[in-house]
Amino acid sequence: MYSWDWDWEGSKLQAILETLVAFLGTAAFAVLFQVPASNIAPAGLAGALARSVYCAAQRVGFNHLAATFASAAMLSVMAEWGARRLRVPVSVLVVPGIIPLVPGADAYFAMLAFLKGQDQEGLRIAIRTGLAALSVAAGIVTASTLARNVKRRRR
Repeated sequence: MYSWDWDWEGSKLQAILETLVAFLGTAAFAVLFQVPASNIAPAGLAGALARSVYCAAQRVGFNHLAATFASAAMLSVMAEWGARRLRVPVSVLVVPGIIPLVPGADAYFAMLAFLKGQDQEGLRIAIRTGLAALSVAAGIVTASTLARNVKRRRR
């Protein structure tokens, strides 16, 4: 008989499935954003790597915001490198690649809490959502700026 009561959280299967779902979700958004067909797989890979870095950062002890910042920064550096290799604008890889990092579920739960009249809980979740969105933006901007400065100094 099969035993289904193993620890799902933190298992290797969870990490593999999250990476696969991140790849597929990012690739689907790349199609939605009309990314050229030849760049859909690289965009999906960018999203999958961003989610993998987020999960790995949390496993080693980073909090939610630090893990989000680290994964967004890695995504930005990888997109800068990949865009040069593929000869496409960086946004072709960054915009779909941030999809797995967007705190959409938190935004939903914040609105749900407000609708249920749980204002303090809704505000707590909304603040967490806003900080996560700021972490994504800060990670992308910081890493992109550093990558471009390194590129300029090499010239």
